Amino acid sequence: LVEYLRPMLEISITGSSNDPAALRSFLSDVLDKPGFDLETYRKHLRMRNWMETDYYLCVVFVMAAADIFGNSAAAICVQIQQLIPNSVVFVYQERIVAIADMGPEPASVESVTGMFAEYMRDMNMKAGISNACQGYQSIRDLYLQADIALNMGGRLWSHLWLSRFHNVAPYYILEQCSRELRAATLCAP
Repeated sequence: LVEYLRPMLEISITGSSNDPAALRSFLSDVLDKPGFDLETYRKHLRMRNWMETDYYLCVVFVMAAADIFGNSAAAICVQIQQLIPNSVVFVYQERIVAIADMGPEPASVESVTGMFAEYMRDMNMKAGISNACQGYQSIRDLYLQADIALNMGGRLWSHLWLSRFHNVAPYYILEQCSRELRAATLCAP
């Protein structure tokens, strides 16, 4: 019983846990429900030494064959977490989500991409990559960026394995602008 009670006692006493499953659950909640206060983030992320002023990145992976995903998702998460330093990788809505702390200085997104690109291609996966943003309260926005990059990049450039949000952002902005007005009436001829 000790192995079950210790994590629960730690959460009730300190308000956080170093249990990886608890952290993955918290991050899933962040993606589901926006609006956590800063102190809640601190309680859950201080065990990983993630700081409010650090830069974060999100990558969303999908597999080409959905039937393979269910059987190997956990193993793929472990492998990707080993490839991307200081990251948490988990399954969220039948996708694999990686959230990485890039540290206090904004590192090149390309340097992180190089760590997993070959493995991702070998596993027949595609990925959407967010911009790097400061502060862990931006984690949900980073997930949305990566998801938008994956979906819109797949529509625009279906032959590419990686879609970056900064490449699809202009198309996304134009698509959002033309939801209420037709494009012909939005822009002057």
